[in-house]
Order: sequence, then C-alpha cells, then structure tokens
Amino acid sequence: MVEFIDKYLSDNEWLIADHEYSSELQNVRETQFALGNGYVGSRGILEEKPEGSMPGTFFAGIYDFTGAEVEELVNAPEPFHFKVMAPEGEKLGAAAMNIVKHSRWLDMQKGLLARKTVYSSVNHGKFDYQSLRFISMSNPNIAVIRVYITPLDKKTEFTIRSFVDTSVFNKGLVTEGDKKHFHIEEYEKKGNNNYLRVETLEKEIPISYATRIVVRKGRKKHVESHRVFKILLRKNETACITKYISFIAQRNKLQKDIKKETLKLLKNATTNGFDKLLESHASAWKKIWQNSDIKIKGDNDALKALRFNIYHLVISSPHTDLDVGIGAKGLVGEGYRGHVFWDSEIFDLPFFIYTNPVIAKNLLMYRCRRIDKAREIARKKGFMGAMFPWESADKGVEVTPSWYKDIKGKIKQVLTGHLEHHITADIAFGMYHYFQATNDIRFFLKYGLEIILSAAQFWASRVKYNKKMKKYEILDVISPDEFHEHVNNSAFTNIIASWNLKIAVTLVKTLRRKFPKQIHALLDRLKVDEKAMRQWFKIGSGIFIPVSKRTGIIESFQGYFKRKNVSIKESDHRFLPIMPKGITNDNIQSTQLIKQADIIMLFHVLPEMFSYNQKKINFYFYETKTMHQSSLSAAIHGIIASEFSNLNKAYKYFLLSLNADLHDVYGNTKNGIHAASLGGTWQVVFHGFCGIRILGNILHIDPHLPGHWKNVNLVFRLKSHKISVEINHKKASVKLHAVKREHLNIVVFGRQERIAANRLYTFINK
Repeated sequence: MVEFIDKYLSDNEWLIADHEYSSELQNVRETQFALGNGYVGSRGILEEKPEGSMPGTFFAGIYDFTGAEVEELVNAPEPFHFKVMAPEGEKLGAAAMNIVKHSRWLDMQKGLLARKTVYSSVNHGKFDYQSLRFISMSNPNIAVIRVYITPLDKKTEFTIRSFVDTSVFNKGLVTEGDKKHFHIEEYEKKGNNNYLRVETLEKEIPISYATRIVVRKGRKKHVESHRVFKILLRKNETACITKYISFIAQRNKLQKDIKKETLKLLKNATTNGFDKLLESHASAWKKIWQNSDIKIKGDNDALKALRFNIYHLVISSPHTDLDVGIGAKGLVGEGYRGHVFWDSEIFDLPFFIYTNPVIAKNLLMYRCRRIDKAREIARKKGFMGAMFPWESADKGVEVTPSWYKDIKGKIKQVLTGHLEHHITADIAFGMYHYFQATNDIRFFLKYGLEIILSAAQFWASRVKYNKKMKKYEILDVISPDEFHEHVNNSAFTNIIASWNLKIAVTLVKTLRRKFPKQIHALLDRLKVDEKAMRQWFKIGSGIFIPVSKRTGIIESFQGYFKRKNVSIKESDHRFLPIMPKGITNDNIQSTQLIKQADIIMLFHVLPEMFSYNQKKINFYFYETKTMHQSSLSAAIHGIIASEFSNLNKAYKYFLLSLNADLHDVYGNTKNGIHAASLGGTWQVVFHGFCGIRILGNILHIDPHLPGHWKNVNLVFRLKSHKISVEINHKKASVKLHAVKREHLNIVVFGRQERIAANRLYTFINK
C-alpha cells in the first residue's frame, strides 16, 4: 500500500481507528468519525456513500418543519461526495468491490478523518484509495477533502464524480415520511468553480456552497472545472485530487451578497492551499487541547476515550455564535431532531465554564435571547415570569413532539413538554454556576440575574399552598426519572425550585450593595418588589420535600414508596442493569424502578445542601432502583460514588458513560452522539475523581483517583485565572498562573491555603 496520508496523522494515542468495513456498523462509525467546528457538523460517511449510509451535514441553528410534526435540524446538502468509477462502470466502493485492506482514523488532536482502502476487482486488478478531510476550526466556512487514487496492477482510466450532493433528506419519525427541507435555488458553473445555493422550504434560509477541484499527477497540476471528469493513470501512478469547499448558512438573512461571499471564501482557501489551511486548522485545535486536555497516566484506554468525548463536545459547541445551543445528539445526527434540552446547562456547560468560558457564555446567551418566548409560554399556561421549553430549537418555543415509538415499536404519547418543568430551574442554575466560576459580573447583571429572577417568578406562581400541611406543593410534573408521569411533589423539582427562589433573593441582597442602580432598574423592569422577594423566600423555605423520617431517604415523589418495591438484581457485561422479570414499559409506572439519575442528580447539582450520610444512604437505596436507560445517568452515579471513595463502582459507572458512543452502549449512536454523556463523562473525572468543585465560593480539590491511575494532569479556568493541577494518590500540586501578583483561597485535602500566583504548591494527602 502506498503511504500518502500517514505523514499528516498524530500519534496513536490521539487516533480512533477502524480496521474493517462492516455494513452493520456503518452508521455507528458515521457518528463516531464525524467532523465539525460548531458552525457545521458532518457525519463521517464514506465518500462513495454505500447503500445504507446516513449522510448528514448540519448547520448550527438551521431548523425547518416541512412535513415534520415539529421543527427539526435540517440535513443540508453533503459536500464530501466523491465517486470513482473504473472502466465498465465498476465503482470503487465498500459495497461494490472486494476489500483487500481497509482502515479509517479519526485524528482527534488535529480534527482529521483519514482513510486507506485497497479494492480488488475481478476484471481490473487492485486499486489503492486514500483520503483525508477536515472542516476547518480556524476558518469555520471552509472544508477540504484530498483523495489519492493509484492503480496497482495496470494502466487504468478512472471517471471521477464529485459534487455537492442534494439527494439527502431527513429521516421520517413515527408517522412521518422522509423529508427534504430545502430546494435548489441556483446552480452555476462559474469559471473553475461550481456554485450551489439551496433554500429551506418554510423559513427560506439560504445555504450556499462553492467548490473547486485541483488535480495533481506527479509535478503537473491543473484545476478541474467539471463535476465529472476522467483521469488516466499508469500502473503505480497516483492522482492527488483536492476539493476545496466553502459554505455559508445565512440564518439571519443578512443583506450581504451570499454568492459573492461564498466565492470569495473559496478563492481565499484555494489561494492559501491545502498545507496552509491544514496548518492553520491544526494550530486552532492545538490551542483547544492546551486548555481542555486531561492527561491520565496508567489508563491509556480511558485517556483515548476521554479525548473522544472532549473532541465531540468541542465540535458540537458554538465557538462564536450567541444564538445556538448544543442539541441532545450534538451536531452530527438527527436524533431528537437536533433539539436542545437540559443537557446543555447541566451536563455540557460545566466543561466549557472551566475550559473555555467564552463558549459557556455563548451557550447561555442562547437562552437569554429567548427569554421573551419563555415569558410567553408562562403567560399562556397561566404563570408569571419565564417558563423555558423542555425541547427548544431556533425560536425558543416548545417543540417537544407529541408522539414517539418505544423500543417495541409502539407509538406512545410524549408528556415531557407539558410536565417536565424542572428545566426552568436548571437553566437558572447554569447561569449561577457560570457566574460563580467566572465572576463575569457584566454578563450576570445584564443577562444572568434576569433569568434567575424570572425563573423565581415562575416558581412562585407555579406552587400551590396546602393549608393542611402548611407547605407549598408543586403538583402534576415529570421529574428527571421520567418513568413516572403526573406525579406530585417530585423531590428534584421541589428542591431545585426552592433553591431557585432563595438564591434569587440572596443574589439581589448581595449585589444591591455594590450595584444599586443596576439592581433597582432590573427589579423595576420585572415588577419585583420587596414584598415579592419576601414571599419568594417564604415559599422557597416552605416547599414540601417528601422524606422518610425513619430512614432519612428522600422520596423521589409523593407516593413513590407506595409503588411496587422492585429492585434490580443483575447487570449485563457492560454494567447496564437488566430489567427484572415481569416488568415491562406498560407496568413500570406501578413500580419503584427509576429510569435515570433523579435524587442522585440533586447531590451532584446542589452538593452543599446534603450531608455526607444523607447522600450515602440515598445513593445506595436508589442505585438498586435505577435502570440507567438514559446516557446521562451513569456519569452522575460515578461522580457521587467517587465521593464515597467507592472507586470500583465509580469506575464502572465511568466506563459506562465513557464508552456510551465508542461502544454504542445504548444502541442508538447511529442517530448522533450522546451530548449529555460527553459532558457527564468529563465531569466524572473533573468533579468526581479529581474532586474539583466550588463550595462556599471557595475552590476545593479533594481527589479520589481509581486505584490503577498513577496521576492526572489538567488545567482549568476559574475567575479569569488559569490553574494547573497534578494529582496522584499521595499528593496534589497546584499552580495559579497570573500576570499580576494575585492570590487565591483554595482547600485541598481539607486544608485551606491562600496561594500566590506563579508558585507551585504541593499538598499531601494524609
């Protein structure tokens, strides 16, 4: 096999490899090997698009709903399409010819997708096919694919077809058929360039592409202006074909000439050339990894898998856009229609808060810019303040579909959009967490505090006062558990609503001393007075929390203990619980079985509210009830188990979350990446094993490393500071990096210290 792409690839510790083509795993690999830069995501399909392939090109924030029940992320034209035909119409492709050798690599360090395949044909011998592609992280509107073709046995004339493929569509869900959300508005061959503009059907959003193909044989190079062309190659002679791609998705319909801008971008890209574009792209990724990599010594498999999770977080996130969130399936699949859930604030946001606060702020701005829609939702439902939708797309209205198919193919009604209200407090928590870690007072006074206060207004109007109990209740909800619907007084919902109400009052009191004018103006605008805030605090302090006085176990919801007492007895080889005999989706509501982290989630989100013993008692009670039928569940259990130093159990949960997509644990990776699991996995290492948290507004580091891990190295951001940490089982070394003579109060292994900038401090674990 001729070696062309090897020189571009990183060391093995950065590579996710696949050395055998499998039609059964094709769609899973397409998700795993996806490329992106936050502006656009592209599934890692084979260029020839074998039968059964699920191509997907998704521009952040581009939704449409023609033929669909609700808005969904548009599957846009696919730019990497590349078909090579040998004589007599034989296609070089995974399903069309025999494969002698086949390997693909996702290079996570540089954001590259590389491939080597040797094909064998009965009539025409062997052919070596190699490709390398990337979506630029430094130039978000540029992508490049380079293909090398070599006949290994004899002289061959190939027919090459490469264009932007408009035959793609969104797959139909439930009762829908397949849908195409765009139509072609313009196609033009302009000089050596090909130009295409499509427009979404309902919202008329233009998406434009321009491409140029450069062919090189030996020292000769020429621009190929046709989408279909021929190349004659001698035995062992190689053609290097480079396709430059520019694209613009004009979501806000700017007045710029989209065609002119797209062609200008293409011209700049081709002028720079492949090597300069790749160098700039790789340099941008290098900076990202300098701020986000976690080095684990003693567990190479976990190190590579963790990088895989971080890589997919990065390519799904808005690096510059203030108007998009991270969908539940990232930017690389149609799962959940590209909608944004609580995953964004609770699971993914923390990674960016501590590694790239600019992106964290972008994610929060997505919510801030939709607060008026949240107010409309609240008003229509008869509540005050702002009520955020369970599933959100581009406008911020509720887009949860009404129906879904369960694992047995039964069509069932979806109630989460009507009843899973805790998301409003989750978003408020995200705003607070960002402020707590960054001290970005400008953002908080202008946007964040308004979200928290508006959410408090909602909860104050959402509760009902029970005169008999002399408590406030929140009735008829779905908790994070989600197996049980129409429940009263969900502990998670009630406790996080209580927190929301009380923190709103506390923040106003604290910030009013230093920023009286801004706080007064905000309260005035929201029509919040002292009486209202006294009522908020009263409600927050008086919300009913169902707890067993005898055992200290927090009841998941009122009446939960009266449900059938069913416990999980066994797990499969992946540590995933097996459904107890006799329990089905039809009768599970009558049991105490939990879908995913619920009470345990509280201990992670609001750790200071609960004692060590409270957490421990409840953890071991609910662990035997939790089915982990969601990818967001295992990570939370791993974090809490590590707090109890039950590291064997914590590590098993970590592996379950870590490999959710690498091993297709839940059987639906083909539909997109599990974004919540990505962020949750990172949090197991950061908050769990490394024990890094802000408690009482002070940074705490209390590590509990798995036994076989030798040490962990990482850097993170805190209140404009860069902090580097090295941890092993005996000690933790901490360094505050700063230009000025700054100091920081920290607590490591329970010992408080005031550390100065640019000095290394070592703490011993006694």
